[in-house]
Amino acid sequence: MSESRPLISTRLRVVGLVPLAFVSLHFYQQLNYGNPWNLLWWCHVANLALAAGLLFAAAGLVRVSVIWLSLGLPLWVYESIELGELNPTSCLTHLGGLALGLFLLSRLRAAPRAGLHAFLLGIAVQLLSGWLTPAELNVNVAHGIRPGWEGVFSAYWQYRVITTIFFLVTLLGINRVLMRIFPAQINERKNHEIAGD
Repeated sequence: MSESRPLISTRLRVVGLVPLAFVSLHFYQQLNYGNPWNLLWWCHVANLALAAGLLFAAAGLVRVSVIWLSLGLPLWVYESIELGELNPTSCLTHLGGLALGLFLLSRLRAAPRAGLHAFLLGIAVQLLSGWLTPAELNVNVAHGIRPGWEGVFSAYWQYRVITTIFFLVTLLGINRVLMRIFPAQINERKNHEIAGD
């Protein structure tokens, strides 16, 4: 599908303030806890990407954010159960961000290369996490092996290679599912509605 015409109307851009509010509330809470670095976890960055995608009419960022949040949701649920705590602002970024993203994707549609874009941007966020965050937080597993996996991997580089391959395959797989649910073909009338014509 050609994206030469705007896919995100001016009215829809205002919705970008919603995920921005989600992540701002989470950042404020984490700042009060003394953990501002937690903002750099992929799912929280995905909300920033979702907000930017809407505010700047960049449909590709919306697609990337939906893919990241789709991968992050089961991991977040597992970790919340494991830790025995459910953070309200984290619920907003994970559940609220994904619900909004899927709603938007039903209008913007999925795209064939979105999984690869999600992977490349994800690696960039992981590298940024390694440079900016304290090693003990291990944000986006940028510093070391995730606790519980030390017996499987003898060195961090092995863990990093395997998890990077898993990350790539999973993101591509999620995008394939999204392509089936939200195929790229969309009728012209619907395209006019999205563009606000």
